[in-house]
Amino acid sequence: MLYFVEFLTLRVWLFSVLPEILRNRRSKRPLGACQFIDATRPGIFAASACTFLLPGLSVSRLSFRLIDVRDEAGLLSRLTIPYLDLQEVQNDAASEPEFCSFAESAGIDRLRSYALKSLVTASLTDRQTLWRVMFVIRVCAWSMRKQKSSDAVVFLESRAWFSSIRRYAQKNGIRAISVTPSLNWRKLPFRLMPPRCMWMLRALRDRVFHLRFGVAGLSQPKADGNPGQAKLATDYWGYFNLKKPECYSDLFFWQKSQLPGRSILLTLSLPADPIDEQRASELSVLGIRAVALNSQSSATPTIPLFTYLPSLTSSHIVTRTPGRPRERKWIDRQKAEYWMVRDYWTELFRRENVRVFTSWYRYDGTHCAIGDAIRSVGGIMTIYQRACQPDAGPEVAIDTDVAFAYAPFDAEVERRSQSTIRYHVSVGYFGDHRFPLLRKPAAEVRSRLASHGARFVIAFFDENSNPDARWNTGQRFQAENYEFLLEKLLADPTLGLVFKPKMPSTLRRRLGPVSLLLEKALSTGRCFLYEEGTVQGSHPPAGAAMAADIAIHGHLCAATAGLEAALAGTPTLLLDREGWQISDMYQLGEGSVVFQSWPQLWSAVNEHRNHASIPGFGDWSPMLDTFDPFRDGRGAERLGTYLSWLLDGLNNGRDRDSVMAEAAERYSARWGADKVVEIGGFAKMYDRPKEMTSEP
Repeated sequence: MLYFVEFLTLRVWLFSVLPEILRNRRSKRPLGACQFIDATRPGIFAASACTFLLPGLSVSRLSFRLIDVRDEAGLLSRLTIPYLDLQEVQNDAASEPEFCSFAESAGIDRLRSYALKSLVTASLTDRQTLWRVMFVIRVCAWSMRKQKSSDAVVFLESRAWFSSIRRYAQKNGIRAISVTPSLNWRKLPFRLMPPRCMWMLRALRDRVFHLRFGVAGLSQPKADGNPGQAKLATDYWGYFNLKKPECYSDLFFWQKSQLPGRSILLTLSLPADPIDEQRASELSVLGIRAVALNSQSSATPTIPLFTYLPSLTSSHIVTRTPGRPRERKWIDRQKAEYWMVRDYWTELFRRENVRVFTSWYRYDGTHCAIGDAIRSVGGIMTIYQRACQPDAGPEVAIDTDVAFAYAPFDAEVERRSQSTIRYHVSVGYFGDHRFPLLRKPAAEVRSRLASHGARFVIAFFDENSNPDARWNTGQRFQAENYEFLLEKLLADPTLGLVFKPKMPSTLRRRLGPVSLLLEKALSTGRCFLYEEGTVQGSHPPAGAAMAADIAIHGHLCAATAGLEAALAGTPTLLLDREGWQISDMYQLGEGSVVFQSWPQLWSAVNEHRNHASIPGFGDWSPMLDTFDPFRDGRGAERLGTYLSWLLDGLNNGRDRDSVMAEAAERYSARWGADKVVEIGGFAKMYDRPKEMTSEP
């Protein structure tokens, strides 16, 4: 018998785990082993002391690495949860009476979509998320198989939708028992505090901090009517580069459109990369207005700070949901948070005369509330695809007016993810306009490597890493990729390497001892590292790929870097060390494009270097039409043009429905009717145009 404990405290041991063990002892069953994932010292002490009183009982910490936790088919649980299991559990929770009652009263707004996204928000560090508890159950099932046990119970902290969690545990052969959650004294005030009070405290804090620049820096409310031209707003995620069009920029669509700078509002909310005076001046010269959404995202008084002080008496009454206490509290909190986010953005859009909002962030319910906020002022919500996303799942589902994607293939992914998209517009890959600008710098990198003896060059892209290998693939896992290639370079004086890490600023720290190998490789002159970028790397993968003979991307379920390298014309390989054999990317060819280990991949590379004929080596051409049917360098231009049509239509005084319908008609006439489709998913549809009712 195995006893798994999510978080072992003294209370959990004395009132839940120990009584269960004693009940089993009375039924003549072996005591077995108790394994905990996390614990307090008193909990460990009490459990360990009981092993002296109960011979045959063992207590230990459950040791595991995320990269090792797989199902019976060998699929990584970190991937099976979002792409296979999460939809089922989300649907199960949404069928509970409390959620059904809430959904029926949610109306035509995106409140229901907001709550559904909150159900599946990914976090392996927050113990209260559905995502985390599903992974814990998967860890226990994996440990059961390792220990060849068929009888196990897991003690999980009580949380909303525990009935769905219990059924998921049963499906994995484990009995789940809920226990009283431990108190986190640091987070307790925030859990008890109503969302309205939290938003007020944030606003007051930002205003106090902003006093160092003077209150003149505050964004002031404008009179009703907001005379002047409407704006398009987008958020800043650390990619500035307005004077470097070959690099990533959060305003890439503006760079390739006819939109004047004065029609753009850049919202700043990134404390890790505050806008300084130099960049603020650059924006001002271009006529682009910026506004800080918190006091730490701007380092200059020339950029106004927007704060929103909600009234203590809300105009939106959150009625209590009937049913079980935890589910009722969860739903009521979702309602309150939704209205706070919506009211906040409504006020921002009103003050700044914003009528179109565009963003790529889709991984929580915020975009649903923002969508309703801009709809309330007569505007349009748009989301553009940032990553190649071949796998469907509720994590990536969206509810928006317009979605811009690479290809009709992505519309099918959205449909399977149960997205709700009024107009899904295929525009091609957004970064291909940079390819001509990258050829010269790529040639310079290649020449530099060749001058030190490199005759065959490999480009490698990574996907970042985190230190705790229990909740992430781990830094060692990523360091092994670098270690393998660096050792090959140091052993072969004709080999060159180009590294394009996702997070170059932290690479050496994440590599640990392998960073010494990196420095040694750099000193040979045959290794080049793209290091520019404050938050993430500024240089796109195509630049590294163009400097190389082949490119290798060390990730499969999010293969954006690999796709860009292939579109740039470089033979590109995918390394699937994580184990995602059911991915559509395997259609590119296992053993020619997709490889499951470094030895397997390297053997093919050596064959290729020796001029052996490997059919389809690094060749993505059979699927490039699937990922980008255009491939003409105009993806960003099409996106920017479409946004300008929306903004121009609204500026001409037309209503949002007719503006969206006309833009879709114009685009379909120019680029094909298959490039604009409607997708209906988990949310109630509203304002649906009669001429567009078919799904892809």
